[in-house]
Amino acid sequence: MADEVSDEAEHVPTTPVGDVNSFVQRSLSSVLRATKSSRTALPSPGDDFDYYSSFAGFREFAATQAHRIVNNMNALLRHEGVEGEVLRGKKSVELDDRLDTVVEANDIILERVGSLLDQASGVVKQKEPVLPTGTPQTGTLVSSWNKKSRSKSGSEKSVTWRLLHARNIERPQLKFKDKIDNSNTPFIPIIRHKPNAHRPLPKYDQQKRHPEDLDVPAALADFIHRQREVHQGQPADLTAHPYQYELEHFQPTPQQLLKKQPQPSKPIDATPLTLVTTLEELMDMNDKLTMCSEFAVDLEHHSYRSFQGFTCLMQVSTRDHDYIVDTLALRADLHVLNDTFTDPKVVKVFHGADMDIQWLQRDFGVYVVNMFDTGQASHVLGLPRHSLAYLLKTYCDVEPDKKYQLADWRIRPLPSEMTQYAREDTHYLLHIYDCMRSELLDRGNNEANLLHNTLERSRQVCLQRYQKLLYTEDSYLNLLNKHKKTFNSQQLHAVRLVYRWRDTIARQEDESTGYVLPNHMLLVLAETLPKQIQGVFACCNPVPPLVRQHIEDVHRLLVQARDVPLVKTESTSVVRRPDRKVHDDRMTDLYCPHDLSKLTSHPDSQDTPPTAPAAVKKNPSMFGEEGGKERDILQHPLSCIKAHPDITLFDTVANAQKGTTSCKGKLSANQEKVARIMASFTSPFEKVFTSILCIHCV
Repeated sequence: MADEVSDEAEHVPTTPVGDVNSFVQRSLSSVLRATKSSRTALPSPGDDFDYYSSFAGFREFAATQAHRIVNNMNALLRHEGVEGEVLRGKKSVELDDRLDTVVEANDIILERVGSLLDQASGVVKQKEPVLPTGTPQTGTLVSSWNKKSRSKSGSEKSVTWRLLHARNIERPQLKFKDKIDNSNTPFIPIIRHKPNAHRPLPKYDQQKRHPEDLDVPAALADFIHRQREVHQGQPADLTAHPYQYELEHFQPTPQQLLKKQPQPSKPIDATPLTLVTTLEELMDMNDKLTMCSEFAVDLEHHSYRSFQGFTCLMQVSTRDHDYIVDTLALRADLHVLNDTFTDPKVVKVFHGADMDIQWLQRDFGVYVVNMFDTGQASHVLGLPRHSLAYLLKTYCDVEPDKKYQLADWRIRPLPSEMTQYAREDTHYLLHIYDCMRSELLDRGNNEANLLHNTLERSRQVCLQRYQKLLYTEDSYLNLLNKHKKTFNSQQLHAVRLVYRWRDTIARQEDESTGYVLPNHMLLVLAETLPKQIQGVFACCNPVPPLVRQHIEDVHRLLVQARDVPLVKTESTSVVRRPDRKVHDDRMTDLYCPHDLSKLTSHPDSQDTPPTAPAAVKKNPSMFGEEGGKERDILQHPLSCIKAHPDITLFDTVANAQKGTTSCKGKLSANQEKVARIMASFTSPFEKVFTSILCIHCV
């Protein structure tokens, strides 16, 4: 089998230049499917894998697939001109040699990709342009990982594809009317009008919200103005949820709790579609939504070329109409949707709305009241999977196409393929809502308890508030804990400095921290601490554009970290607590701290406890010259335990023992006899209790 795969890999037919993109799409799709299968279908390392490996069929299949993968890797290495092979004939190579070969191949491929990206961005000139000048701008515009569209007959169309780089797309933030606030201050809700309110918003002067004479961010100016209102007697919580009171007192409508026959969705080709790009079209859509009892909503988001991210698209579907809203063009006007989104009589159907709710608050000041989350319903029903693709297949018998799942939704005009993909996310969602609501009512024993549980979980999602990512001096520790790196003092200082620089640049340029400097590159820089600027370039492959632009600042921070004194990290000595098992000459392997018989003859034991317990230090080196008493306690931790405790479960026996010693002469003969009997008597409860304590201590 391995020889057959090797022959197939060696005789791969050369494809024309026009089919490179389709090859890339098929390759990426295969990688995504393989990654998904490795997480869900394959047994996890450990007991599961050992169990499956006990079957000969599984071992044979795993060996066959391993040979196929290795031969494909060898073919790829030969294609890229990398010397060495992962497997030479039938003799395996050492694991370290294999790893070095793969790392070298990755470096070569990434270097070529970086040079091509530099050529595409104009940093390095080339003879031919990346995009032909004669290519029409109104043609099909898709991202590099998209596949070709297929005609109804099933044959592929001959379409001109273009590889898009981020620099080829104009940044939408430049056209936003409201300036994005990336300052290191808490997020302030941007809602200014509160429809369907049971409690109004705090009143303040809109004209004084952004003082022109102060050079401060908008959110900070709003913060200052609201603080003045608080001091003037108007209570105002700056970060409170505007619709918290309405959500806490929300009650579902009687129609929501009634069982109805699921209404099937219309064919997607027979359903009208409206692209909403103007304010008039938005108002018309909002008026139609007010006449509906339920509608479905979904969002498409972009976060790579923005610090906080922004919403690029909104899909809305009713029973007989689909809408796609260009949220980039209507960003400042989408607050009008609060009229319907906060109407408690209208059901808003989402799927997995945890992030959608926060994006609506952050970008548009839109809030949701009365939501049904199909993702929460799938958890209540105990379905094996909770993805929208699984619900579409289960309830609608629709196989979704996820080839545009990673598409760049900033592209304008929106290609028809991406429009169709976005439309499918909400077109069938109302039918899924009908089916899941009926199933919840059927399983709820006619009490609608499962439906109430789903609505309650959805209400808790609506109560979430968007919170900005705030930087603190300890933020870099999260990165270290995530990657479990061990650094010395210089490297830790470098991580802190570069992490702070990256956060500052990302906020100023409105770029994600991953775009400014990925985490793995940051850790490599901190671990290597290059002395020269060329070393910084060597640690970053390919070099991020903003690192190249601020290379001197990054190098200066690394040099500054090198000047920090190198301190060796020492592990803190652990001192056992007095109630723990301590190895001592007086103690056996079966020592129990509740067994006080071994302490009666110890010279340090006293019947009378000290008036105050001695403080036990964790580090003996902290004791001074007068710390002899504390040092003795550390050396003999049980010296402070009394032989006879003041409080015991067996008070009668203890009193009898004291009577036999201190009051023996004052007792009569009968009393002495009783005292001797009681002193020698041990109750069954005392025996069981003592044995339990000893077993627990051992």
